Amino acid sequence: VAKHGVPEAILHDNGSQFVSNTTKKLTQNFKAFLDKYGIRSIRSRLRHPQTTGKVERVQQSLQYEARDLVFTDTIAELQEAVDNWRDFYNKVRIHSSTKMTPQERYFGQEAEYAAKLSAWQHYEHSLIKFECQFLVLHLTL
Repeated sequence: VAKHGVPEAILHDNGSQFVSNTTKKLTQNFKAFLDKYGIRSIRSRLRHPQTTGKVERVQQSLQYEARDLVFTDTIAELQEAVDNWRDFYNKVRIHSSTKMTPQERYFGQEAEYAAKLSAWQHYEHSLIKFECQFLVLHLTL
């Protein structure tokens, strides 16, 4: 919220961090967060791939392209890698279903060249850092 502003709504699944397993209502912490900022909750339907598929697809890409590809020693380094990946994913990477970047799709504009270049360079830096650390680790074994 501090970095990107207050969203109008949050699309979420029925995970235990969002929904109580016993009452099937929003958890107290999540509801308090939504109420504090006036954010609308959109809960995906169970076994409905049209909504849960969007979230799952992003999670799959995040896992493969940031978490599993980038070797980090600390949570701060992992957060940096995820931030770099997110900017690349939203500003540079063309998505196969829309043939646009998310920035183009949702804001109706292409990212400025400098923003695209910066996002690409940061993501590439994360990957190069991984390759160097992997080689050092592999050579020491």
